[in-house]
Amino acid sequence: MDIKKIKFLAKELQNALPFGREGIVTPKEYAHALAIADELTDDYKDSYAILLDVLWPPIQRYEGTAPEFIEFNERFARSEAENKKRQVELIKSRLNQPEIDVDIDGL
Repeated sequence: MDIKKIKFLAKELQNALPFGREGIVTPKEYAHALAIADELTDDYKDSYAILLDVLWPPIQRYEGTAPEFIEFNERFARSEAENKKRQVELIKSRLNQPEIDVDIDGL
């Protein structure tokens, strides 16, 4: 293992990324990171997996906290909660059929 080469490549990667160690903090950094990820997934090779592993967490953190995503995230969370409620009700109704002998009161 050539640790000098790994350190060099890590520094080169950090210099090439459109965001710093603090992650993505601006819409411009987000757009650049998304464009890189898009390019890597369009022409996907296993060798790109490690780069995507570096890109996706900052992208996801930005999407979870950026002001321009707040309304979308809130709507998505409400939708997810409503879907879970519907799924539980569907399961309860199916388990409540006479041919299925399951106690669903505890669900």
